[in-house]
Amino acid sequence: MEVLTTKINKKKLVHIDYLYYKQKNVKIGIRWVCVHKGLCDGSVTTDDGINFVLKFGDHHHKGNTDLINTERAKCIMKNAAKQNYDIPSRIFALNVIPLSNESRQLIPKEDSMKRTLRR
Repeated sequence: MEVLTTKINKKKLVHIDYLYYKQKNVKIGIRWVCVHKGLCDGSVTTDDGINFVLKFGDHHHKGNTDLINTERAKCIMKNAAKQNYDIPSRIFALNVIPLSNESRQLIPKEDSMKRTLRR
């Protein structure tokens, strides 16, 4: 289980090749729902410390490691842009090179991503 932090400090959860975003806090912990919101009913409920899965709902699709690798790279790029003053093209290149071809196809176009990193 891994938690990714986006540029605006929102959290995404990676669990068993599926990607979730935080929906809400519930009595027993935190409820996360699948990023394929309208197409999938997959959900996970974790404890407040995000250490244990308390409930797990089934998905209507297979896990996508390429999507997870892409989201991980995007989060790393955005956090790197906030923390240092490296130029966006260098940040983009350093994080896209290790990705597989399938993952690279899911990354936004370079110009769009560089614009996002400048903000």
